[in-house]
This record gives sequence, C-alpha cells and structure tokens, in this order.
Amino acid sequence: MRACLRAEKTGDGRGGRRASTRRDILAAAEELVLENGLAGLRTKDLVRRSGVSERTVFNHFDSIEDTALTRIEEYLTPLFSGLDVPAQTPVAELPAAVRERFLANLDTPSGQQALQGFLRLAAALAPESGEILTRHVVLTLTSMGALASSEVEEQHPELTLEQRLRLRLYLTDLALAVAFGLARVTLHRIPGDVLTVADFKNRIPAAAELLPHVEWAFQQVDAGAPSL
Repeated sequence: MRACLRAEKTGDGRGGRRASTRRDILAAAEELVLENGLAGLRTKDLVRRSGVSERTVFNHFDSIEDTALTRIEEYLTPLFSGLDVPAQTPVAELPAAVRERFLANLDTPSGQQALQGFLRLAAALAPESGEILTRHVVLTLTSMGALASSEVEEQHPELTLEQRLRLRLYLTDLALAVAFGLARVTLHRIPGDVLTVADFKNRIPAAAELLPHVEWAFQQVDAGAPSL
C-alpha cells in the first residue's frame, strides 16, 4: 500500500485539519478524473478544484497521479477490514467463515457503494493508465488479503505455521478475486473498442449487478484448478 500521508501530530488539532484537507484533495482528484480521465488530472486544476495550494497537494501526495490511486485504494480497503469473524469459530471452518464475512461486507449499502465507486473511477483511469492501475489494484488487494489473514490469526493463535500460510494464500486469492469479478461484469457490459471516459462512465453496471460476479469469482477460487 502507498505511504501517501506523511506522519502527523494530532495533539493540537492539526491532524484533523490535515485529514480534512486530504479528503478535499482526493474528492477533487476523483471529480477531475471522472470528468476527463487521467488527462483531466492536472496540478493547476486540482489546486483550483480543491481550494488548496500546489505545495499542500504535494505535502500530502508523492505525485499528481498518486491522488487518484489513493482514492482507488480507499474504495477497496473498507471491504476487507472489520471482518469480525467469531473468535469461537473452529479452525476447520475459518476459510468458509471469512469468505462469508467478505461477502457480507460487500452486500451492504456501503459495500456496494464502494464497489461501484471503485469500478467507476478505475474505468475512467483505465484507458490511459491501465498498467499502472492494474499494478496498484493488485498490490492493494494483496495487502488487504494479508491484513484480513492477520486479523484472523490474532484471534486464533493455535493455528500452525502451515495453517496460517494456507489461510493467507486463500484470503489473498479471495481479495484478488474481487477484481476479477468486477472485470468480468465490466467486460461483459463494455465492448473492447469502447475506450472513451464517457463511454465507460455511461456503461458502469448498477451496484446490485456487481455482487453476483464477485461471488462467481469466489467460486472459482474455491474450485481450485479450473476445468477448461
């Protein structure tokens, strides 16, 4: 995950103002990308839209592109945090329990909003930054799978090393499967020759259509090696 936000002091209220400024920058960056793709994310426009100085923007983020990638990350991160798998869950049932918690997080108004927000922003970025976007999404989802695994491991210190490794691999696969599920619905809905930001934006599926495709991707993970 990207270390975009510098270390900060919160004792005198500056932390709260800094967080508010960061949110303003990210919101402005997202608006610009949704309007005109990555080409629309220019420093002067971001400064004007967010109401902060250029120096402030780069005090928070390493580059102008980093603002959009960080917003992508913020859509994904809540989907894998706070799984709250019951501590009394038997070890043998942990994979299924975590899988259900993943789906439960996705199948909420906030989860569906996050999925659609991610898909909308990713679609706007993809025509001009597909490789960078893919790399960042994979890195973020891999990190989220590892964090989810750590959360479960803390509740179950009795897990052996082999069990921990298998669980981490499975949860990482589930996290990555989210991207494949969203890619599946997008590719079915959007022809390969449609590359403009407007075309992508107008064809983004409704939130209710997304979850079945994520469930499909989870099923592929559970099935193991595919029969082609």
